[in-house]
Amino acid sequence: MHPPEPLPNPVLSKLLQSAAFERYGRAFRKATGLSLWLAGADNAQSCLSSNPFCLTVNGQGQSCEACEKAHTGLRATEAVESLTVKCFANLRETAVPIWLGKTLVAHLRTGQVFSSVPTEENFATAVAILREDPQFRETDLDDLKKSYFAGKVVSDEHYNAIVDLLVLFAMQLSCELERQPVVQNPTVPEPIQRVCLHLRKTFDQPFSLLEASRLAGMSAHHLCSVFKSATGTTLTEFHNRERILQAKRRLTSRYVRVSEVALDVGFGSLSQFNRSFQKYAGESPTDFRKRVLAHHHLQKQSRIRQS
Repeated sequence: MHPPEPLPNPVLSKLLQSAAFERYGRAFRKATGLSLWLAGADNAQSCLSSNPFCLTVNGQGQSCEACEKAHTGLRATEAVESLTVKCFANLRETAVPIWLGKTLVAHLRTGQVFSSVPTEENFATAVAILREDPQFRETDLDDLKKSYFAGKVVSDEHYNAIVDLLVLFAMQLSCELERQPVVQNPTVPEPIQRVCLHLRKTFDQPFSLLEASRLAGMSAHHLCSVFKSATGTTLTEFHNRERILQAKRRLTSRYVRVSEVALDVGFGSLSQFNRSFQKYAGESPTDFRKRVLAHHHLQKQSRIRQS
């Protein structure tokens, strides 16, 4: 398996500046009391936690190599909805991948919290590891200890529920990325924006080049050329991609048949739907549903075992 491709800066900027990320991040922090940050697929932004111990260590000018070793484990998030690791200080952190098609583009990161009340033994172990760094200063030990025991404790049940919320939000961000045109020019012309909005609203209806041309105020030939130049995709591909995004939302329910989803989003046959889904999602509708529902089942079973 090839390593994930690094996140292009424009994509990261688009996520960071999106209204959805800003609103959700604010609500997440207020509701959970935990940090939430966005890291590129290459983990260049490894930690933006507000954990007092982490802040104290970083404030000493230490690179916290032991912590970075734990972060490298969070790179192995291919084919999973989330991954949680514990660092040398017994703090856990979770990475939830955000995908653009089959490419890993970013991680939602949270955590740096304890699963149980920290002990003197835990602190002694953490300090022993920090002492391996030549920059460690014994004079800062009191501050380290104070900040260590000020760390937040979150139960397994509560933490798993928080991760579930992040998984759902990551899926939403992936859909938002996919539904936004891959803009090749700094701005998308207003007529093209009108057409994009129209195609999103009428995803379940047959595509009409005549109607799209009327909305854009262009000839059909000129519209096709301008649309492809501005978005990097054809009108038909844009319309079909929106159908697949809508299908993904419906497939997260186990109570609707795949054939019903195909008709709901405008495909005339199940075989046509399966081909398009495979093309744009990189997997079959059945495999997508199994993967999403399996994750939710594992999370549910984990909470049952911990209760």
